[in-house]
Amino acid sequence: MDSKTKLTKMEIFASIFLIGVACLMLELIQTRMLSFFLGSISNFLAIPIALFGLALGSLYCHFFHRGDRDKLIRIVSVLVYPVLLITFISFFFVADTFFSAIHVGLSKPSQDVGRTIVYSLYFLPAYMLFGILLSSYFSVASHMIGRLYFYDLVGAGMGCLITSLLFTYSDLPPVITTLLLITMMLIFVIQIQYKAIIMSVALVSFIILQAFTYTGVVFKEHPDSDIIAATLFGRSRRTGVTEVTAKWNHLTRVGLYRNHANDLKTDKADFVIVQDDGMSNVGLIKYDPDMGPDYVKEHRIHHALPHLLGKNPKSILVMFAGSGKDMIFLDAISQGDAVITGVELNDAVREMALHPAAFSMNIRHFFKKPNINYVIREGRDFLNNTQEKYDLILVATNGAVHASRIGHTRKYLDTYEAVESYLDHMHKDSMIIFVNQPIERKMEAFRQLFEERGLPEFNKCVYAFGSRGSVTLQSAVIQLKPFTERETEIIHDQRRKIIKKWETVYNPVTGKGSDRFKDFINVPPEQRGSMMVVDNQPFIHQVHLDEFSLFPEDRDILNLEYASNWIKIFTCLMFVIVSLVVILVIRFAGAKEKRLPMWWLAYFFVSGISYMGVEIGLMGKTELFVGNPLYAIAIILAFFLTANGLGAWLQDKYQVMRGIKTLIFTTALTIIWAVICVEIFNNYLLSVPMIVKVLLVAVAVLPSGTALGMYYPFGVATLAKNGKEDCVAVTYGAATLSSVLGSALAMTLLPNFGFNTIIIAGAIGYISVAFVYLAARKFAL
Repeated sequence: MDSKTKLTKMEIFASIFLIGVACLMLELIQTRMLSFFLGSISNFLAIPIALFGLALGSLYCHFFHRGDRDKLIRIVSVLVYPVLLITFISFFFVADTFFSAIHVGLSKPSQDVGRTIVYSLYFLPAYMLFGILLSSYFSVASHMIGRLYFYDLVGAGMGCLITSLLFTYSDLPPVITTLLLITMMLIFVIQIQYKAIIMSVALVSFIILQAFTYTGVVFKEHPDSDIIAATLFGRSRRTGVTEVTAKWNHLTRVGLYRNHANDLKTDKADFVIVQDDGMSNVGLIKYDPDMGPDYVKEHRIHHALPHLLGKNPKSILVMFAGSGKDMIFLDAISQGDAVITGVELNDAVREMALHPAAFSMNIRHFFKKPNINYVIREGRDFLNNTQEKYDLILVATNGAVHASRIGHTRKYLDTYEAVESYLDHMHKDSMIIFVNQPIERKMEAFRQLFEERGLPEFNKCVYAFGSRGSVTLQSAVIQLKPFTERETEIIHDQRRKIIKKWETVYNPVTGKGSDRFKDFINVPPEQRGSMMVVDNQPFIHQVHLDEFSLFPEDRDILNLEYASNWIKIFTCLMFVIVSLVVILVIRFAGAKEKRLPMWWLAYFFVSGISYMGVEIGLMGKTELFVGNPLYAIAIILAFFLTANGLGAWLQDKYQVMRGIKTLIFTTALTIIWAVICVEIFNNYLLSVPMIVKVLLVAVAVLPSGTALGMYYPFGVATLAKNGKEDCVAVTYGAATLSSVLGSALAMTLLPNFGFNTIIIAGAIGYISVAFVYLAARKFAL
């Protein structure tokens, strides 16, 4: 027990550990929920919202609370559970009642402001309570700040692992109830009046909650089924769509929808699988063993082309296999004579395709065919672990417009290295077809690789077609030898026959096509200023500041790429303004003795921004190596946060960082070490077993995570030793607020600058912090 508090060390350490677990769990749950309720292009708001709430809680403690800190800790510890319970129950009610029209095609930032504000504010009270608790603990026990930070960060790492595992093996409601159970444990570890009564009420409410959760009364979303499934059913056919079932996992929210336009007794009802807010949809077709080549040639251009061109592939690879629809068509046209391997990342899609309600689709029977091999695996990981060469590689629609998110590894199948891997699995008579997706950046990679490998001129080996005027719904047919005039005529005739509204984007014989696409094929990159999409910068769309307008026109905001661009820039501007306002408040508001000196404010602010640059950059860079997005997020965050906690503990016990030399050299060397290690892993070790990957990730990120974890306790301890203990509470607010800005900046700038640049920028920021520390020591103590 400390003289400044009546709380025991056991109470303090246990509470801070539980807060760390709960806070990280809430942040990850919110990220998953916003992907569905708010939209895939806005889910990145979860991180700054969480950090902003923590900062507000800290600022409340510093500027407004004047009472006993021990009493505040006990009251807030009791409040966390009921506040979170009410938050989640009311969230689903509001979502189902007022915002049930969910679909990525409806995303309009100018009209979604209200929904965005509501969903952002909803979780702020809970984060504020966590911020109040953490800043209060840091204030009353500042002499052991390193140990406090250690338990907080180790708890956060544990929360990441728990959440990821629960999403993998259960569903959203069990994850939420687990979080509530953990917050209820805060009441157990704190000594309070009427503890037995409070615990009894909490336990009874939790038991009742479990019953309601099991029956689907609470924590169950009810989106408008007609709207969310509109893309695949088509508006003219929607006479009644119902959601058969839905499941949340570590990747997405997956729903199975049924169209009742047909007579259900005839077993001809349509089914679709919708992921998140409709950003990636999968259609189900009935497997009919009697479906023959004529049907495919009559209705399916991509699947029929190889046979129409005389290829007759015997070994076929389908990337983004979904429910197996593409595999069914390819099997039909080859009459079961081809070995077809389908690769799909999301196991929930397969689960939905095999759901008893969709039994009439006969998918289960198709997957049992001896020539069909359906694999649940990350695409690049699969390509790097097979030596097979294929006659045909069909890259199905991949939702690439929305693939540029941290934690979604499918964007690594759009890069130069991915194209290189595709070519490694083709022989001289092979063909690769990209179906309805942005293809221009891939064409840059193919062109360069054709030149490097001494293949024929690429502009003679690619035929492209797609939706008129669209740059996101295009298809490309590529072979390793030039197209003949007869072959292009066959493709052209098949396109006109099946979908007349499509247009030829590029004809390799005539050289005609859209000017934009021809630039990607014929004009050297150095002359048109384009950027190759590579593993270090795997984003097909960049953020364009010059296109931003505070009040965009409706015709612009209907473009999803523009909408995504607008949201990112607007969010950054908003947090910049909020951060500047709060900086002024921290610096000049309140009693003079509680004002954080400007140099120390700069120390905590710059280090917080730099931290997010390094963490988010490393997290994005390492996810390719780990492969599975679940393990990527869980392993990287858990290791990094735990290492931060270890650094805080080492700083508290041994004062590892003592001045500018250790600040600069320890940080710079460990960050450079992490970048070099991950670069080597991505280039040479993608195929090692998962257990080896886990160990290698630890080797890469533990040193830098440990070094960065020392900064906050180092600064707080220095302030406390020099009579600035009244400023300790506000330091946590400054650090978390700067992380709000840092996370928004990092995620906005990543598409333009890549992982390495963002990480190095974070390292430079930390080096500047060393000089800020010198100034703070000299002028502000």
